[in-house]
Amino acid sequence: MSTTGSGQAVVFDAYRRVFGLLADRAAAGQQASPALQAAIFERAIEHYSTVLETTGPGVGRLGRPGLVPRADRERWFARMHEDFGRYRPDSYRHPAGPRGAKLRLVERGAYGTYSLLEPLNQARVALRRLARSRYRGNSAV
Repeated sequence: MSTTGSGQAVVFDAYRRVFGLLADRAAAGQQASPALQAAIFERAIEHYSTVLETTGPGVGRLGRPGLVPRADRERWFARMHEDFGRYRPDSYRHPAGPRGAKLRLVERGAYGTYSLLEPLNQARVALRRLARSRYRGNSAV
């Protein structure tokens, strides 16, 4: 997960195989539990979004192309959206909070909103981490 390029797209094929195995098992009468199906599905979509959101080397956000080249990000997101519709099990329920909101944007195919809100979400997470680290530092004194 350190090289920018189209090679990152192998993750889609890997999950296609995973979901194919789940379908094969279900056809053989060995269906995975609804909770397991939902967990695997959510992990796949989270994995796709992690690859999309991970930035490459550089200082700050400047010059950091990320794992998915800028020119390919909208197409990557479209594939996330397609797989969301293709593999979503009946048992899947969106999580609460910002994570659930992010997954709803993927489900809707709302790339513009997703791409605008994701930097804000990353800043929110970074501020929460900073606040926790400062709180822990002050509580030890």
